Amino acid sequence: MNRYRRDQQFEDRGCTPRRSTLYCLPPIGVGTPLVEGLSRYLNRLATAHSVSVSDLIELDVFPLGKSSDEDRRGRRRLFRASCHLMDGSEAYTKAWVRALESATMQGGLHALTLLPYIRLCDGSWVRRKRAWCSYCLDGWRRTCSEIYEPLIWSIRVAYVCPFHRVFLESDCPRCGRSSTPLAGMSQPGYCAWCLSWLGRSPADEDSIISDSYELWCSVQTAALVAALGNLPTIFASDAIALALQNHFGPEPGINRSSIAEYTGCTRRSIGTWMTGTTRPRLESFFRVCYALNITPLSILGYRYERGLGEHLYHAEPTTEEERRGPFSRPKRRTGRPPGKRRIPVPSIGPRDLSSLGQLGRALETAVEEMKYASPRHIAKQLGYSSPDRALTRFPDLCLALKALRSKESKAKRTEIRRHLKSALSAWPVPTLAKVAGELKMSSSTQLRALEPGLCDRLLKRREQRSHDYLKSVELMLETATEAATMLPLKQFCSHQGIPVSLVIRRLPAQKKCYEESYRSSKTKQRLRKAEAFQDHVKIAVTRILEKGDFPSVSKVLLTSPDLRYAGWDKVTRAIQVVIRSDG
Repeated sequence: MNRYRRDQQFEDRGCTPRRSTLYCLPPIGVGTPLVEGLSRYLNRLATAHSVSVSDLIELDVFPLGKSSDEDRRGRRRLFRASCHLMDGSEAYTKAWVRALESATMQGGLHALTLLPYIRLCDGSWVRRKRAWCSYCLDGWRRTCSEIYEPLIWSIRVAYVCPFHRVFLESDCPRCGRSSTPLAGMSQPGYCAWCLSWLGRSPADEDSIISDSYELWCSVQTAALVAALGNLPTIFASDAIALALQNHFGPEPGINRSSIAEYTGCTRRSIGTWMTGTTRPRLESFFRVCYALNITPLSILGYRYERGLGEHLYHAEPTTEEERRGPFSRPKRRTGRPPGKRRIPVPSIGPRDLSSLGQLGRALETAVEEMKYASPRHIAKQLGYSSPDRALTRFPDLCLALKALRSKESKAKRTEIRRHLKSALSAWPVPTLAKVAGELKMSSSTQLRALEPGLCDRLLKRREQRSHDYLKSVELMLETATEAATMLPLKQFCSHQGIPVSLVIRRLPAQKKCYEESYRSSKTKQRLRKAEAFQDHVKIAVTRILEKGDFPSVSKVLLTSPDLRYAGWDKVTRAIQVVIRSDG
């Protein structure tokens, strides 16, 4: 009784705590590699309320629910197309975080998203289709844990599960269909189409991933996800540029070509990333970090020491020499592969002076095959990053290859001339783009650069032929308008082999004149038929009147059986016209 009075006094003072619209559902795994994603949190929230996701988003507290004047089906279609952005898009994610925090009164939901990282890379961090680890789902079900889907499963570079070392699945094992992260009837751990369970026991040991790069990407992705709750702010768009500048140092002697060859990226991309002109894509950023033997968090100035275990991580460099990796000194442009120093191409091992003999044999083989190959390209395939000085040792072979190139160029030019001259006499005259395609060129730009005179002649010839053809078509249309019987325009063009679109687009006046003539011709033809029919009826009526009988319809039809095709009413009207005209 006293407790009731205290509660009553608490409510009378106007201090009743605020009620939330939806359940105050706590998120799972905050601060761990398996933190729950925001889209998956919304899915679990719909399951807790025993409604579908498509019904839950109709509430006014959500961004899609406020526009009630729009079509409901259209709003749901828009949500299905953009629901994957809920976990990693600045404007879209912030709107959903505010809406869910307001509806559930559950704070800190930004830790379920990739908001701190979304400005780092160019493009989205999240995948469009739903992915999962069937072993994780089965383990949670067997231990009676709550079923949910972690945020790491929605990141594009998370190829495998870092715990079970198996590929993430995206197709249902029962129906074989994929789905978006949030479908209308989706539930955590179940297919959105056939509602079958997606987990399975780890019975197949052969499916364990042995690719170190894919496992490394998934482990570093888990580290980035685990650090979401500890990051103080959102990284700026030039954070990677500053990180690369700090890593390689301010020395101008660092060769970007060697960095590009070592990391597998282009030299131009490395330059624009380091200056902040462009941002790398997520896959390129991870590939650079892997090549430099440094974690993404470390290059950004953070370190994560909990969760998956240190044995899955690359050891972070401790000395300046290790931190700089293969770029501790500016690259020397000697043109000869270094003897002991590590070269910037990982796929090619160290070489000695005997590689010059290998280069010479490769050049001789190219000359013997009588087919041109670039000496620089041959040298680069053998590991020479700057081959000009090495090629000076083989001047005769380089001159022989240059002669082959000149010979091939002359033969190619002769073929181009022959092709263009044959095109001048062809009908219809082909376009330059078609001639370039027949010569296996990507466009007509190179064709015009090699043979500008012939190309101009071909264009003029095509223009003259087109003008003459239009004149002939115009003359055929004028002749057809003077004929006694005319065909419809489409039928006439089909018989004469003229494109109808050409007449409509290039000869609108002639088209109008032809159609008017055709209509007047059809009118005259109908009038002639009507007069002939009336005369036929008049002859039949005259014969009946001469016999002294009344010209009824039946008698007229008996007298002239050919009139039966016209119909009873038409014959009746014709008889009445004859009787009125005769008085």
